[in-house]
Amino acid sequence: MCFKKKERGFTLVEILIVMVIFLILAVALVSSFDPIATIAKAYDTRRKKDLGRIKIAFEEYFSDKGCYPTQDRVDELMDSDNCFGDVFSPWLPRWSCNREGKTYDVVVGGNDVNCPSWFKLLTNLENRLDEDIPEGWYNLVGFTFGDGSYGIEDANYGVSSTNVLWNDPVQF
Repeated sequence: MCFKKKERGFTLVEILIVMVIFLILAVALVSSFDPIATIAKAYDTRRKKDLGRIKIAFEEYFSDKGCYPTQDRVDELMDSDNCFGDVFSPWLPRWSCNREGKTYDVVVGGNDVNCPSWFKLLTNLENRLDEDIPEGWYNLVGFTFGDGSYGIEDANYGVSSTNVLWNDPVQF
């Protein structure tokens, strides 16, 4: 008797089954990894870090001068031409701007316009589900904060001097 040696290899059905399994795994992997959301989170992390740096600079300015920068000084700083320039030295080597090349919103106030006693730094995070956005933020109606000219769509995240909250409602 003559036995023919069986050829080794994969059948077309086996190859198709493996390809379908790989396709299902690839779809599951891509759907669990949302690159747009990941990029938005990265930009938001940068915004938070920038505001933290500006806050530290303002606190150091307060330690040196006894008050925060005046509104006139803040208006100068908020000029988009200052992005990443040395305009608030020695407290901040480079003024931070967002990825659109715009400065962050800064509000100062207090009883003496020549010597503000508080500040608020504001921005809008792209990830509307960020845990640092106050709970129920987008359900507020007619809510203003900052200096009274900011609404819930203008900013959803901020930092402030220790004597105020960035999102305190403004009373008129």
